[in-house]
Parts: sequence; structure tokens; C-alpha cells
Amino acid sequence: MSGSHIILYGGSFNPPHFSHLLFVAALGACYPEAEIWVAPTYAHAFGKSLMDYELRVQMLEAMFAPYRNVVVSTIERDMHRETSYTVEVVREILVQRPGVRVSVAVGADIVPTLPQWREYDALCEIADFIVFPREGYDNTGTVPMPILPGLSSSEIRAMMAENKDDPRLRAMIPPSALAILRQ
Repeated sequence: MSGSHIILYGGSFNPPHFSHLLFVAALGACYPEAEIWVAPTYAHAFGKSLMDYELRVQMLEAMFAPYRNVVVSTIERDMHRETSYTVEVVREILVQRPGVRVSVAVGADIVPTLPQWREYDALCEIADFIVFPREGYDNTGTVPMPILPGLSSSEIRAMMAENKDDPRLRAMIPPSALAILRQ
């Protein structure tokens, strides 16, 4: 990894699924020189209930183990803040790695909410955005790649609550993460 460009892909990953994996794989293909930091949310800014943090990290590490340019980052936990915001995470990356270029990867579904993010204008000054297409959203200005499957972590959680052995889960969650989740 060259280390001159970091792509921050944060999210709840509650649980991680194939769309997360496919997006990171596409990022790696489009930006082979970049380190892709997959950073699970430590404490959700809007109080959303999350699975155990270490479990989500473990699933992500299992999913992304084969990818040489992917780092599962615990930066949000390591910052020791009750709640962290993207602008704070990017600032921390820039402290740890002065001179690195930081891009924030988001889905087209997030774009309308970006102006509401904490210190959005400041974030735009220190990082750029890579927007990936999402099924059912305006994909103008997104990275040219196939639209990813419209998987939903909340739907997956509901399905698991009913039947953690539901065979449809194999089509939604990579086997390495599903095995950990089922334990």
C-alpha cells in the first residue's frame, strides 16, 4: 500500500453484507493505489442500536482478509469519544498520516443528507467524496460502476431474529461473516 490516499468507508455494518463487500471490491479496482479503511461506527450519532462493536469488527476482518489494500479500522473506538463524526475521523487520520489525501466513500442514498453532517463545509475542505450508485436513488455524479444490490442491514437483522438459519441469508452475507454472526 502506497499510503498517499486513504478512502474512508464508514458505516454501521450492522451486520455487514454483500453490498458492502462488493463496494469495497469495486473501490479497490477503481483506486488500486489507495488504502481503503472500513471503519465501523463505534457509537451511532443518532443513537441507533448496534450489534456489539467487536463482533462487527470481527465480521469485517473475516470478510476483507483476502483484500490486500483494505484495512478494518478501529479509529472511531480508538478516538475515545462518546460519539464521533466523520469530520473528526478525517481530522484524526490527517494527524496520524500528515499529507495523505482522504476521500470519504458514501452511497447515493446519503448525498441528500450530507449538508446536515456536522461541520460539512469543513469536511469538504479536508476530504473529497466518492459517491457510489444505489438502487432506487439519483445516481448522478456517482462513480461509474454497476449499481449494487439493494440489501438492508435492518432487513437482515429482522430476518435473523425470525430464523438465524434462514437459507436466504447466504445470498446476503458473505460466508465468513455469516459464520461469525450465527455463533
